Amino acid sequence: PPGGVGGGRGRGGAPRPTPPPPPGAPAGGLLAAIGEIGSGYRDDPRRGCHELSRLLRDHAGRSRGRDLSTASTWELSRKSGDKRVRTLFGRLADLQFGRRAPLPIDLSRICRRAVEVAKAEGWGRAS
Repeated sequence: PPGGVGGGRGRGGAPRPTPPPPPGAPAGGLLAAIGEIGSGYRDDPRRGCHELSRLLRDHAGRSRGRDLSTASTWELSRKSGDKRVRTLFGRLADLQFGRRAPLPIDLSRICRRAVEVAKAEGWGRAS
């Protein structure tokens, strides 16, 4: 569970603690951080998409009691059990790595979608 012990067992069967919040996370938690990315990277939307992906991987992992920091956006778009999460990470991967550079409006839209998914998944409660 968020904030508690999760993620199965480590070596020797000892419970693995939930990873701490990412360094530099804003005091307002996940939803505030998404908003900051949406407004703070308007001059470099692709970089903003990379930052958003990192942030969402951290929170998705913590909510599941796992470390997803090394999972790629593509992996999460294919392997997540929830269709909303798969769709979000799939779109985010397109923006991060697509041929066309994302526009500020693309970053704004994906941030709005990220807020919707984070609320639906309960990720904001883990902040």
